[in-house]
Amino acid sequence: MERLSKTIFITGSTKGIGLEIAKKYNKENFFVITNSRNKKNKHEKFKYIQGDLTKISQVKNIFVDFCHTCSRR
Repeated sequence: MERLSKTIFITGSTKGIGLEIAKKYNKENFFVITNSRNKKNKHEKFKYIQGDLTKISQVKNIFVDFCHTCSRR
C-alpha cells in the first residue's frame, strides 16, 4: 500500500463544501483527517476526529487526537 504523502485537516467536513473538499484531496492521495461536532455523518474514507472547535474546552483534545493520528500513520 502506498503511503500517503501529505496530510490535510478539514473542519466542517461531513457535508457540503467541506465534504467535497475532503473528497478532492482524498482523490489526490492526501491523508485526510476530518472534523465536525456530529459523528452521524462521518465519511468512512477519512480519519475522523469528533469535537467542536468553537468550544475552547474541546480544542486541546482535538489537537491531541490530531497529533496522535499523524504520528501513527
